[in-house]
Amino acid sequence: MSRRQSTNTTTIHGAFREQVHRTPNLPATRKDDWRLTYSELDRLSNSLGAELQRLGARHGDVIAVCCERSPLLAAAFLAVLKAGGVYLPLDLTHPQDRLNYMLLDSGAAFIIGDSGSLSVVAPRGQTLVPISASERYYADASPKDAARPDSLAYLLYTSGSTGFPKAVEIEHAGIVNVAAAQTIVFGVERGWRVLQFSSPIFDASIFEFILALLHGGELCFASPNEMVLGPPLIQLLRQQAISSLTITPSALRLLPVEEVPTLKMLAVAGEACSAGLVRAWSRVAPFFNLYGPTEASIWATAARCDSNDIEPSIGHPICNVSAVVIDEDGNELFGEGEGELYLGGVGLARGYRNRADLTEERFITGPTGERFFRTGDRVRVRADKSLVFLGRIDDQVKVRGFRIEPGEVERVLLEHRNVSEAAVAAVGTVDDRRYLAAFWAGHHGADLGPAKLRAYLAKRLPEYMIPARFIRLETFPRTPSGKIDRQRLGELTRGEQEDVARAPVVDPVEQRLTDAVANILDVSVLGLDVDFLDVGADSLSFVEIATYVAEEFKLNMYDAIELVSEHRTVRALARQLCNRGAELYP
Repeated sequence: MSRRQSTNTTTIHGAFREQVHRTPNLPATRKDDWRLTYSELDRLSNSLGAELQRLGARHGDVIAVCCERSPLLAAAFLAVLKAGGVYLPLDLTHPQDRLNYMLLDSGAAFIIGDSGSLSVVAPRGQTLVPISASERYYADASPKDAARPDSLAYLLYTSGSTGFPKAVEIEHAGIVNVAAAQTIVFGVERGWRVLQFSSPIFDASIFEFILALLHGGELCFASPNEMVLGPPLIQLLRQQAISSLTITPSALRLLPVEEVPTLKMLAVAGEACSAGLVRAWSRVAPFFNLYGPTEASIWATAARCDSNDIEPSIGHPICNVSAVVIDEDGNELFGEGEGELYLGGVGLARGYRNRADLTEERFITGPTGERFFRTGDRVRVRADKSLVFLGRIDDQVKVRGFRIEPGEVERVLLEHRNVSEAAVAAVGTVDDRRYLAAFWAGHHGADLGPAKLRAYLAKRLPEYMIPARFIRLETFPRTPSGKIDRQRLGELTRGEQEDVARAPVVDPVEQRLTDAVANILDVSVLGLDVDFLDVGADSLSFVEIATYVAEEFKLNMYDAIELVSEHRTVRALARQLCNRGAELYP
């Protein structure tokens, strides 16, 4: 199934240049009082691109970018493309070993960024290029444009099943096609204000860039405090009159369902979406459920959902994308049924950088000569040809919208000298509340617990890949063939907290906090002095706890988040609430 229309023959920055000619004086991007028009953003990115070429950047060079979220990030993205380079975003909160691996594996030649970010970068032979807003006052400069639609536009690293992250290579043509599909699916118009909500290391951020900058919209940046999940984010949407928000279902679940009059598009992506979220939010704004792996240029299918959807679908392919479903016998489904989803058409990645074997395995040529990507996702085809996501056919998991290969986490765990066996799985019955759990066996006498294992992993993996729970096992459940039975691992989390002693709760504040936190973390027993992290808390559940504290004890959200983050036990949190004179009783 597919929808075809004429494909664009320009590049991403070529499409941006066309938009500059149409709307030179419209606002293009902003953060607080710092605003750039399309003409100013074009000049700034031109001067940055010309500077990169002056320093020796050539067509096809990988150029890493580390920059705070601001108009300068948008300028850096465009500058890399204008210089003929390949954009590689970095997150400096990631462990240095992981950043080093990405820089070396990608062959990055340059690292550009604002002065604050570059001050903490440890280059591995790359040229550091500081950038600043003052460059928009330089004399006009035009980099020599050698990029073509089939040139590489960016590299994004995703979790790797072999134990190391892998880089997906995306070309310009696929992203320009995404922009065309945005016009068709969302009806995006000039003047839309698009919140830049996603981390730059994920392709949803590029979706936001082009939704604004290739359609005459305004890309709006905000500080982390303003984008706190809960009432602060709703307040930001209203204050900045945001037209478009793209968010994961697990994050959307933490927002109060309130009117945002300016919101013209609310899109969820990254994980399965529940009917409950659709019912709640489709009354607030046009609600879209998007699907697409990084290997298919951000997104591949879309569905407009409403409150009548009992089982939200991921819809139909966007323009110039093919979707084929292959059943268990290896045959293409032409009617209703279930099978693995293959994607083809414009937007398929060139492959995985330096991974010819994996590229050959996942990108295949069909009988007609068309190239397809095997997604590993199992879907159901409905009578109307729309698709419903059912889950994975392999071990890859999605947690909080993050794509994680358990093998990568397991590899790092097994490198610990006191861990003899390890398995990682996503557990939980509700998609937007699932979490990562690590099961491990250790050598006798090993003094290891959740806190020590978490600290060990934090030096090697990004936060979103660190399991929420660690369960020590004497023996692992196994299949008849002797492999670890991952299906049964989830059952082992149900009783794994029963050895946590619960001190007598006599204080009503402690009791209310105990009940609320235990419910949020889905544990049956919660000791007064147990660190929330040790019973499965993650960044999203901390927001849930803070939201409860803010509402129940009449605090503002920022104070509640600070309290919960710094005082991670029921006893400590209750003591702080009392010391602050919070309104303890309703």
